[in-house]
Amino acid sequence: MTMRPVAALLAVSTLLLALLAPRAALACPACAANDGGSTVLRAAVLGTMILLPWAVGGIAVHVIRRLNEGER
Repeated sequence: MTMRPVAALLAVSTLLLALLAPRAALACPACAANDGGSTVLRAAVLGTMILLPWAVGGIAVHVIRRLNEGER
């Protein structure tokens, strides 16, 4: 069974992302500036980095749904 080109590209992209993700985590500003500072500030920065993509995605879904309602 052979893979279609799109599926193969997706598989390779996923593999590269999985292999390069630890390097990106080491380059994160909160981790790179780890000087033993406030754990509350570090938790706030980490929480913001985790939740921001979800907020952007939620806003995008809301906007797309509103635009679809206007077309009906």
